Amino acid sequence: MRTVLLVLLLVFSSSMFGCGSTDSGMALMQKANKSNIQRLANLYRLYQATNDWRGPESVEDMKEFIKGLSANRLSMYGVDADDIESLFVSERDGEESKFRFRVKDAPMFQSPVVFEQIGKGVYRLVGFTSLPPKEVSDDSEYDDLLAGKFVSEKPPVQGR
Repeated sequence: MRTVLLVLLLVFSSSMFGCGSTDSGMALMQKANKSNIQRLANLYRLYQATNDWRGPESVEDMKEFIKGLSANRLSMYGVDADDIESLFVSERDGEESKFRFRVKDAPMFQSPVVFEQIGKGVYRLVGFTSLPPKEVSDDSEYDDLLAGKFVSEKPPVQGR
């Protein structure tokens, strides 16, 4: 059952980012994991898929989960197995990412779970469990997403 859920998760994640007939599964995974915030959100979703759709308890819990993945799987997500620590730092602002922990989801939910602290310019990226990251410039929207108050009224804007 767990394997079936993981396969469904990978297929669903891949379909969100477009699917050309010449793209391999690896190429699709790489498209879905261009930045640390995307990698963390997708790994958060993988954590949920293997833990009854519950998110990790803490950063340490998330790191232990990632360290337990094979080097091959980490490579699919664009993660260097020898440098997991850098995964938790945003390339855009150099700050450690914030998380919402213990998020209980279902396979089709789209919860905000990973957050840039400072961002780039007026935009901070927010990583979702089943969507590309969204750029947020409004502090109250960012605070609402961080608090788990999320209503999707418009599609997220791809990161810059």
